[in-house]
Amino acid sequence: GQGFDRPFFILRNQATGEFWIWHLAWSANWEIVLELEHGIGDLDSLVCKTGPWSSLSLRVLAPGETTQTPAIHLGYIRGSLDEAVQQMHRHIRSSVLPKRDEKRALLVQYSVPGDQGYPKESERGLDEATLLENVELAASLGAEVFIVDAGWWDISGEWEPSKTRFPRGLEPVVEHVKSKGLLFGLYAEIEGGRGNWEQSRIYKSHREWFGPKKVLNLAEPEVEQYVYDELERLVDRYSLDLFRLDYNSPFTYEGGSTLRMGYMENNYWRYYEAFHRIFEKIHRKYPNLILQQAAAGRETTWEPLDGSTRATSPMDCGFPTS
Repeated sequence: GQGFDRPFFILRNQATGEFWIWHLAWSANWEIVLELEHGIGDLDSLVCKTGPWSSLSLRVLAPGETTQTPAIHLGYIRGSLDEAVQQMHRHIRSSVLPKRDEKRALLVQYSVPGDQGYPKESERGLDEATLLENVELAASLGAEVFIVDAGWWDISGEWEPSKTRFPRGLEPVVEHVKSKGLLFGLYAEIEGGRGNWEQSRIYKSHREWFGPKKVLNLAEPEVEQYVYDELERLVDRYSLDLFRLDYNSPFTYEGGSTLRMGYMENNYWRYYEAFHRIFEKIHRKYPNLILQQAAAGRETTWEPLDGSTRATSPMDCGFPTS
């Protein structure tokens, strides 16, 4: 369903105490198959199969086209479970996550409305005065990054400050944040999903760009470019020191598909290739920009195939904090 759970497993050999820890670097639907094969005598073996999953074709390659499969990170450890887990953490930090500027790593963050309640939970709501008051509080507490979290816009997908709550735009807030010596961060849900996207100009003019649950189809090159341009615009307009990405779509199951050379192809593989290209380009252009994944700290509801309604764990987009 594009962003639920992390595909990994840990195996322990009960006889020897060995551990295998195995991660698949993939954010959409996946499959893990473990098969125990009994050999002659004591020569049993365990076969592991891991990868993206779809009932449709995962990737249809045109003549001359190449692609790279999602990475698998695995470790073989003689020791305790804690040692196996910590060794994998060390590997991810040293070999997978982008290197961080030490001056911009582990900063004290202050988020509004994340730390002060969302608009429906406060008397005045999220407006310029609320943010300016919180800048003062954040500075007095010793915060180093001030983040304007969800709710500063009126229409999802347009990423413009509410004209009624921020008649002067966000610029006065940014200036006040910088004057206090804090870095400025901004949150947005640029992939689509929840919210009133149907009211946005982009939804009305390019309905074909959206897949199930109003998620933008990044598998299409023009959509990928549009999302990159929007992110670049936000970084430049507000001189961002941090961008906080969130993804809060209801379950999309297998998402959309595209007919390619006579085969129906699931869109997710191309979607995530495009997704990572966007952020790699942004990282190259703005090497000091902190790219952060939001925690999606709320429960969302979805409708299983049996028609019932259940609560799920928070979902994320799978892009690592850099």
